[in-house]
Amino acid sequence: MKLRGFSDSMLAGGVILGAAALLLGVATLTNRSDLTTATLFLAGVGCFLGGIFMLTFTKDEPPHPGAVALLGRAESLNISRMCSDLGVRGDAWIVPGAPDREVWQFIPVADKVPVEPLQDFSFRIQADTPGVVLIPAGKPLLDMLRRDHNLVLPESEAELPAVIKEVCEDVLEIANDAGAAREGDQWVITLKGYRLFEGCRYIAAASPKCCTMNPCGICSLTGCIFTAATGRPHQITRVELLEKERGLRIFCITGNAP
Repeated sequence: MKLRGFSDSMLAGGVILGAAALLLGVATLTNRSDLTTATLFLAGVGCFLGGIFMLTFTKDEPPHPGAVALLGRAESLNISRMCSDLGVRGDAWIVPGAPDREVWQFIPVADKVPVEPLQDFSFRIQADTPGVVLIPAGKPLLDMLRRDHNLVLPESEAELPAVIKEVCEDVLEIANDAGAAREGDQWVITLKGYRLFEGCRYIAAASPKCCTMNPCGICSLTGCIFTAATGRPHQITRVELLEKERGLRIFCITGNAP
């Protein structure tokens, strides 16, 4: 049983220091001035230095995944509620902007995507495709992946499943198993052992519509990757919770390029 307030590294460091004290104590008390005493002395010093090293460089325990999963969920619900009250009730599109494929999130009044690139204005009031323009929740993650992990998006759609798998499993480490595959005219992204599952369960209990109207970080990130790589809009149409696997299935369709 782990003592409250002590990490595994701290306990290990304390045990090693205790062993160092025991070895040095035996070497001092026996004081035989032979090879055995020298060996005990050297082992004790080694344990002492190792224990100090572990205690010095011990990191705090990571945040509780359930708590992290709930961060920002209220904001996602609030934006969906405000849009709905304004009469903006369509599912969001992750769309490329002008001129360098900068991604935006467009929540339409009706389920239509603009034919021209979006500009940096929160409200789009054109009669053909009115709606709300937001920064996608996944865009900061996409920027971080490019800046800190040298993410290079492929030009071929066939390479996108490998990108999703690497990002979710190896880089962000938010799923034990991640994959993406074409099923008919849509992409299906599957995350199993999803570490932020509690947040998805919270949103689904409040309103599953929020997952498509204003996708949270990881769902949005998949749409951002597809849009930034292909230059074509993408829309998350459905998100299924996999209770047994504590995972998700994200359904994403591709629109026409603006």
